[in-house]
Amino acid sequence: MVKQTSNFRLEPGRSTAIIRRLEPGTKVEILERATLPRPGSSSSYDVWLKVRPSPAEIGWVLSGGVEFDIPNDIAQYSEEYTYAAVKIINRVQDPIAGEINWYVVGERRPGHDPYVDFQGIRVFTWNMKKHRYETAFRVKGLRGVYPLVIGQDGVNPTFRVYELEEDGNSKTPHDFVMFGVIVRPKKALPS
Repeated sequence: MVKQTSNFRLEPGRSTAIIRRLEPGTKVEILERATLPRPGSSSSYDVWLKVRPSPAEIGWVLSGGVEFDIPNDIAQYSEEYTYAAVKIINRVQDPIAGEINWYVVGERRPGHDPYVDFQGIRVFTWNMKKHRYETAFRVKGLRGVYPLVIGQDGVNPTFRVYELEEDGNSKTPHDFVMFGVIVRPKKALPS
């Protein structure tokens, strides 16, 4: 969500064309991130986010103007990480608590590589017997980059994580599928 009035630009950069201004409270989907040298500085960088405020618009904003909308239900489990991506992967009906969302989250520690969006992935599911969130799956040590993609394979929720390769440009996709609360890497079909 946009937390302050932000220039919505055609390309990342402080001198690129402005499409319009996004007002505080505008909900956006984050698609990509770019880190560029700050004009006039040899040691500072600007972090730009490629966002979608509506189905028909895509553009760039400075990351400082964007705030991640973290559900209160899982915010308490952050363990000194910042949630850099949060997506609903499934919904279940608890007879006591009602409808509950399951989440896949990109986690990031402050001061990490500025070219990486998140260092790990965590999946939160709901324990129907204990009526609480639990970690169903966690991977640390990733060089994860946007987008974090949610999908479906038949009745099974899926998600895709992109990892930035050491060359700083190539992205390798990693696909996962859920079988109930169990998360497994998705195997590619033989060709």
